[in-house]
Amino acid sequence: DALPICQRQFVAFFRSIIASGGGGTPEHLYDVLTEGKADAALVASMLHYDEYSIDEIKDYLIGRGLKIRKA
Repeated sequence: DALPICQRQFVAFFRSIIASGGGGTPEHLYDVLTEGKADAALVASMLHYDEYSIDEIKDYLIGRGLKIRKA
């Protein structure tokens, strides 16, 4: 599970964390950005396989209360 790793890195180093790999759903992104304290996350595999559109991902995260640029 990547969340504990992100949490430890944030606490230990106070650096920006970009999560990469392992996220397959908008729910995973939400978890790593909130519980995992990541500053950003890569979503290439979600987009390459046409599972989600950028707008679907952003709408989900905005709906959960995260501040995401819509443009």
